[in-house]
Amino acid sequence: MRPRSRSRCHGRVGRPGEAWWWYNAGMEAELTRPAPVWPGATVAVVSPCSPVVFWREHRAAQACSYLESLGLRVRVMSHSGQAMAGKRVSPESRADDLHAAFSDPDVAVVLAAIGGDHAVELLPHLDYQLIQANPKLFQGYSDATVLHWSLVKHAGLTTFYGPALLPELGEHPTVLRYTDRWLRAAWFGSAPLRFIPATSWTDEFLDWDQEQGDNPRRSRRRSTGRRVPGDRLPAPDGLAGLAGSSGRVAGARDLRGGAASPSG
Repeated sequence: MRPRSRSRCHGRVGRPGEAWWWYNAGMEAELTRPAPVWPGATVAVVSPCSPVVFWREHRAAQACSYLESLGLRVRVMSHSGQAMAGKRVSPESRADDLHAAFSDPDVAVVLAAIGGDHAVELLPHLDYQLIQANPKLFQGYSDATVLHWSLVKHAGLTTFYGPALLPELGEHPTVLRYTDRWLRAAWFGSAPLRFIPATSWTDEFLDWDQEQGDNPRRSRRRSTGRRVPGDRLPAPDGLAGLAGSSGRVAGARDLRGGAASPSG
């Protein structure tokens, strides 16, 4: 039996640089929190944030192998993936992929492949009633901020601001242990998550155009703990996001005439 979705959400965990988790509790009094991911569920991969599909097959294959090791299936949607790499995709088609993913009863997770700059183009084309009627775990970060905030406001959906397919789940030679630990807790668990900083981090450049083969893992540095401006963590009822994308969404308006910003 598949678990049901639940209302009210709470908790967060993460550290910029390795993994980010945030239940976007936001401005709504009540949100629908998607049910935990069940064994054998499907992860639908979408590319909503760019008009030109970005894809690196060797990293995608690494990420898909990781997801399959968790007992999950992977479905790359029609307007994402290797066959679409470098091709232009309209906002309507990118929105259609989201609708197809949310409508599929076998899908538990709708996962962004990577960020970009153009997620705001999807807002006039999203069917929020369809999404609200089929709550899934939506995850991504960076420019996916636009979609997180829009889904909070218009669909009343709790979303997960966390690792994407290509950058984190496609990490060479495997997903970082910190990322793996908290992805499992966030996707499969039901308990509130407690913030625990990572013990190490890396900013070593890795050329995504080159397959890494037997090359060693990127070197990591020991973490000295979290660094938060003003030494304050955001409130549990806040919204996570990227400043640049939040600036774009603040002035956007969808076809319903309402501001796309959660505070609009």
